[in-house]
Amino acid sequence: PGKSAGFTDWLYGPHFNLTLQTTGSGHIQPISLGHDGNGDAIIELTAVPGSGDNFDGWSGDLSGSLNPDTLAVNGDKVVTALFSAPTSLVRVKIRAFLEGPFSGDSMRTPLSRSGLLPAVQPFSIAPWNYPGAETVSEWPAGAVDWVLVKLRTSAGISGEVDTLAALVTRTGDLVRPDGSTSLVFPGRAIGNYYLVVQPRNHLPVMSSSPVRLGSAAITYDFSNAAAQAFGDSAQVQLAPGIFGLYAGDGNQDGVIDSLDAWTVWRYQNGTSWQYGKTGDFNLDGGIDGLDRNFLWRFNDGRVSRVPGVVVTVPLAKPVVGAGSVQHLPAPSENGRQSTNVNTP
Repeated sequence: PGKSAGFTDWLYGPHFNLTLQTTGSGHIQPISLGHDGNGDAIIELTAVPGSGDNFDGWSGDLSGSLNPDTLAVNGDKVVTALFSAPTSLVRVKIRAFLEGPFSGDSMRTPLSRSGLLPAVQPFSIAPWNYPGAETVSEWPAGAVDWVLVKLRTSAGISGEVDTLAALVTRTGDLVRPDGSTSLVFPGRAIGNYYLVVQPRNHLPVMSSSPVRLGSAAITYDFSNAAAQAFGDSAQVQLAPGIFGLYAGDGNQDGVIDSLDAWTVWRYQNGTSWQYGKTGDFNLDGGIDGLDRNFLWRFNDGRVSRVPGVVVTVPLAKPVVGAGSVQHLPAPSENGRQSTNVNTP
């Protein structure tokens, strides 16, 4: 509490000081965005709460609760980030493996080793539309990929009450962006919750039954038995005594089928790799035959057992030579639209 830091613009004169302060547990990350037409330094400020704490807003020469926010330093400025501890919270430690990068008894980490993982959680876009601001300042050891973790008070999707973005590591441990293995849900009362883990291009899983959560973290390990996940055949056996999430759901509709190969993998195959291209089922930083032949083909027909996750999505028609897709009208509410497609 009460921490402060200084920032001085030495590039242009006159020189002004920006003093950053905090109340509660957390810190401020300043990033220089250069100078505007008046020669004023433009600074982006991101408030990063301590584990389990809330960001309540800015005071001083910056107001409101936009995070991150920008400030023009055209004079000496003082900005304070206000943090507070929630009145209640629950913690949990989760272990889960992704089939795609799994090898031996752990997962490979080519995306983090090659600097291909985004520092900001990637789920702000459709189909996830998660608004969280989780950001990595220093990569946790063995980071594999980002995942969403959700709490439900009942098995159905209507019971979903909270979500956070975490990183899954090579050992299967899910960690916060700061590397802490204790996932914190501020504002949640002690009670029983279903745990949902949702990756970018694997089928999501949910705990087989509600888990009692409190302020002290308990550990839930999806990997030590198939029955740890809700529903029949919800996980794939990766090695003796080790289970994980099925790879191949490129369009994240909760089903691994021809759409994942036809509208995702086929038109990304051999193209320049980008993080948003979900056809990289084995998470090796390339989209090629390994993703289709060793993962999608074996898992074709698998369906997520998480209630409410299987969604009706518009079909996508390939645009010849364009490497992109053109969406067709959405199907009716009664089910998925069908079409005659040659399965790759």
